[in-house]
Amino acid sequence: LIHIIIEAHPEREQREIAAICEKFFSFFVSFMRDGYKTRVQEELSGRRRMKA
Repeated sequence: LIHIIIEAHPEREQREIAAICEKFFSFFVSFMRDGYKTRVQEELSGRRRMKA
């Protein structure tokens, strides 16, 4: 889908679209990573509480 959009636009807009896609992708990756970290931390703290 992204490739179709890029091919339909001139080069200047191509770069803008690519930059937007990169920003969105990096945001998504960092969001997923942070969510995974917090979930793991919650599980670890929950296990500690169970032991105590």
